[in-house]
Amino acid sequence: MKITLDINKFQEIIKKGYSLDVVFMLANVEILGTLSNESTKISTLVQSLIRKGLITDNGEKLTTLGEDLLKYISIEIEENDKTNNGFVPFVKKKIVCEDFERWWKEFPSSDFFEYKNRKFEGCRGLKVKKDDCAVKFNKLISEGKYTAEEMIEALKLELQRKMEMSVKTGENKLSYMRATLSYLNQDNLSFVDEIRKGAKVNKQDDIEYGVNG
Repeated sequence: MKITLDINKFQEIIKKGYSLDVVFMLANVEILGTLSNESTKISTLVQSLIRKGLITDNGEKLTTLGEDLLKYISIEIEENDKTNNGFVPFVKKKIVCEDFERWWKEFPSSDFFEYKNRKFEGCRGLKVKKDDCAVKFNKLISEGKYTAEEMIEALKLELQRKMEMSVKTGENKLSYMRATLSYLNQDNLSFVDEIRKGAKVNKQDDIEYGVNG
């Protein structure tokens, strides 16, 4: 990949806390695993890229932030795109916090629920460690593994399937639901593939969570 790193871009990435080591490693992400095995210093740099959110935890690919930074240092900037100072600043895309709040709102507060005029008793709280969940949710989005909409719709689909099965069998299937942080720490989020294949959440009857008796 051609790197077009002029003095303005160099000053910009330094101001954002990145170095020329970062530039090289992002441009050669496919060999980072091999390099890490051969050098402790490079292994430390790889861990730094992971902490900065530029590559995924396994070090095998760029996150969306990493892709944006590499694109910034690899493309020619048209004159009419430049600011009055003669260069285009690198702007980190912000993850919309409202997306996490939407996901959090959809998650049941406990495994007790009332659905289709049936009450299913429960004993577990399911919403835990909200701040940690927000960090994990944003990390999954930044890695490009899922979109926020996929995560929200997949959660809604899973809940609907569990409640429908509960009504059908008489057993509370929501009792098998993982709590929020454990849910997000799964290797693969349930039902995302179905959402990607076109599965839709049906219009639901009124649902009540978290009130026993």
